[in-house]
Amino acid sequence: MMTDTSLSKDRVQAVVEARLKNLLDIDEARLEVVEVEEALGRVLVRFTGRYAGCPGREIVFRYVVEPILKDALEGVCVVDWVR
Repeated sequence: MMTDTSLSKDRVQAVVEARLKNLLDIDEARLEVVEVEEALGRVLVRFTGRYAGCPGREIVFRYVVEPILKDALEGVCVVDWVR
């Protein structure tokens, strides 16, 4: 049985739901998957909720969101966020 390893918005959203949602819920924050560019291995996300204007969101992004997405999704080279 082959598994789908293509990088898609649905797959990224599934990882956000499975691995990040509960962590972000603690602070009433959300993470929106804005764009996925499979050819470049690039994922673009946006914080909403309480992290939308929080100065600490960069720390959460760099040390929590980015490593989790890179680890969980084969082919992700770049994770960036809308500021």
